[in-house]
Amino acid sequence: NQTLTTITLTPATVSLAYNATQTFTASAADQFGTALATQPTCTWSVSSGLGTVSAAGLYTAPASGTGGATVRATSGAVFGTATVSFTNAAPTVATVASATPNPVTDKTTVLSVLGADDGGEGGLTYAWATTGTVPAAVSFSVNGSNAAKITTATFTKSGTYGFQVTIADAHGATALSLVTVTVSQRPGKIKLNPGMATLEPGSSQAFSAMVEDQFGEDLATQPPCTWNLSSGLGGINGAGLYSAPSVAGGSAVVMASAAGLSATAPIQITGGVVVTVGDGGGGGGPTCGAGGLAGLITAGLAFLTLRRRRP
Repeated sequence: NQTLTTITLTPATVSLAYNATQTFTASAADQFGTALATQPTCTWSVSSGLGTVSAAGLYTAPASGTGGATVRATSGAVFGTATVSFTNAAPTVATVASATPNPVTDKTTVLSVLGADDGGEGGLTYAWATTGTVPAAVSFSVNGSNAAKITTATFTKSGTYGFQVTIADAHGATALSLVTVTVSQRPGKIKLNPGMATLEPGSSQAFSAMVEDQFGEDLATQPPCTWNLSSGLGGINGAGLYSAPSVAGGSAVVMASAAGLSATAPIQITGGVVVTVGDGGGGGGPTCGAGGLAGLITAGLAFLTLRRRRP
């Protein structure tokens, strides 16, 4: 009679990627090495190592780990084994890196990428970095984690930026994806020079205007600027030259407009009158600086007052 003597598993050895599967079959033979006419039902198990095996002999490799596994098929006191080793497949790029918006007209953009891996996407980490020479350093809202597959990049200067994202699995295997982002200048504000002025009556002051971008840098191409007097006395021409009125006192506000923006600078017109009263010993009265009729009246009143007080 045939007696169950050996159980042979096929394949006897196999190398699997993480999370991969392999179906094993068991063949029972008698004492003469002849297959049993009626094959017994075997019980499947993982006798050592990682992974699982079903009742039908379907082995599933783990998501991570080292050392391999031994799969066993048992019938009564007889068993056979197969050896499993693990190989790590490098992650792949499922969705290439991109930036939204691109080009950028503000200060931020959202970088995104998606990897795939035999160990599952959840085990991947995403590390972003700039490549080559960039206009300025860039900060990322999140980096070096699985959540960094979507991150916000913040800029401090306009220009062209190259980004590389390294997608790494738990075993150190990597994949790369690249994206180039252009950060364009956008008018942010107008800066006037000088920012304020104090003038004598009848004098003038030249103002200049510079349009800065969203980072406070001068626009490479300056838009045309319109000058006007938003309030007060005096006048300003198209080149930004303000002319103060001839009368003393008062104020004005000049305004520059460009690229949908505006900026103002206040101007104060001085009184222009200085009265110096002597002691009368030299026979002269008080002296006054040029200041118009109001200054003369003030000086005259001061002189009369002093004359009355003379002994």
